[in-house]
Amino acid sequence: MNSLISRHTLNLTIPRGIIVARSGFQEGARRLARTSGIVLYELREPNEDDLDGRVREVDFTFASYHSSTTDIQLVHDEGWRISESVRLGLEEAPRLVFSMEPDDAQLFDERSNQLGTVKQITDSCYADGIQELEPTRVRHEFDKPTFVATGHPDFPRLKLTAIEATIATQSLVHEILSRSQNSFVAFSETL
Repeated sequence: MNSLISRHTLNLTIPRGIIVARSGFQEGARRLARTSGIVLYELREPNEDDLDGRVREVDFTFASYHSSTTDIQLVHDEGWRISESVRLGLEEAPRLVFSMEPDDAQLFDERSNQLGTVKQITDSCYADGIQELEPTRVRHEFDKPTFVATGHPDFPRLKLTAIEATIATQSLVHEILSRSQNSFVAFSETL
């Protein structure tokens, strides 16, 4: 320690420094450091005095909510389907089976202006805010003429009166406990 301090006090205009040790310092080293403007620190595991007044544990609880929409049914206007088949010159009204994703099922008005998607309609059936919801059957009634593209070349659109679906929201809770002793290293100043 003497040679370390002597070397630094000769090379520095202000004899000040910091020395860190894992096992502490003897009394002679502490005295010499004090008179030479050197601050001594001991790097060690924390003890009760180091932790006194500090946060020792932090408990985080994260809740995530996951919604699911299932069993979507497009409720069509049967009278319109039959009259549209006649208007298009079809021998019988086709039975249509949809196998598209709700995001892909585009909705249109009478002039073929896009109104949104089936998914947007089913999403609007959830209550505002975040909350759990047991599986619930919901129905959205259209108050204006609304059509869905069928993908069928002879019968390109179908008039809907409503969309029904089963909606649910589940919460998943994750708890994380962090103890300060696991992430705290003590630097104690030795005087």
